[in-house]
Amino acid sequence: MSVKTKVTRLVKLSTLATILVGAAISSSSAYATQIFTWNPSGSLPLLSSAGAFTADSFTLGDFAHVHINSTGAFTENGYLKIKAFQLGAPTVLTPGLNGAVGATSYELYFQFSATGQMTNWGSCIGSGSCSGSFNTVNYTMFGDVGGTANFGFSGLNPVVIPAGVPVTLASGSLFTGCGLCTDFVTLNFLSGGGIVPTAASSETFNPAAGQSGFFISPQLTLNVEDAFTNTPGVSTITSCGTGCRDVKINNGGGNADFFHLQVPEPGSLLLLGTGLLGWAGASRRKARARA
Repeated sequence: MSVKTKVTRLVKLSTLATILVGAAISSSSAYATQIFTWNPSGSLPLLSSAGAFTADSFTLGDFAHVHINSTGAFTENGYLKIKAFQLGAPTVLTPGLNGAVGATSYELYFQFSATGQMTNWGSCIGSGSCSGSFNTVNYTMFGDVGGTANFGFSGLNPVVIPAGVPVTLASGSLFTGCGLCTDFVTLNFLSGGGIVPTAASSETFNPAAGQSGFFISPQLTLNVEDAFTNTPGVSTITSCGTGCRDVKINNGGGNADFFHLQVPEPGSLLLLGTGLLGWAGASRRKARARA
């Protein structure tokens, strides 16, 4: 679906995380944090017996592998698991989510893949800070009936074992055609041999056919902003040859929120992501008015 035409919903994944996408947006467009309502018992098939809940943000755990070759070209793949939802500061009660009492268990997560290029790789590898950008980002959002999916690694590869019972809820891809869109990657090498990856990107967000019962509201323009802090404690780097590095992120942390774009064309959504890709996005959340 073209992001320059009308789209049913946009999500900003700062990362996953997280942006909804739509029409092109000028840098002067106003935006505000967006409250949203999702309903696990409204999906097809039904995810859980839990009723609808309302929130304005959610926290994420990321499991990702980044492979960077000797030219600085990189690939990334992994999963982002939604841990909890918030409305303002307080945590929203979501019975059933990740095994919470009060309803049948379910999980929500994103599976993603990406490619990109580090621009100064030859001169910065091993020390200092390297920078780059994404060429592609693709993701699918799933719900897991029963909440049995466990996230981990097989060697360097992120895996879900057992696979659970996935239900496709939404999908999206990289979008760079708006004033608020972002697309950058940094790797900060630490003196002790550790690494802190950070990133920001924007993606489209397209709810899957038949899932309007899950994504109850809003039905118009949305954006999701995420920030991830993948510290040396969850990020490791290993050599795979001359100029080649593998970065593994094991259960890093982050958050995402939606915001509403005040644009002339209705029906578009923007997803701005810092970490949909598992990279750490350490930037602080911009202060914004409530929708």
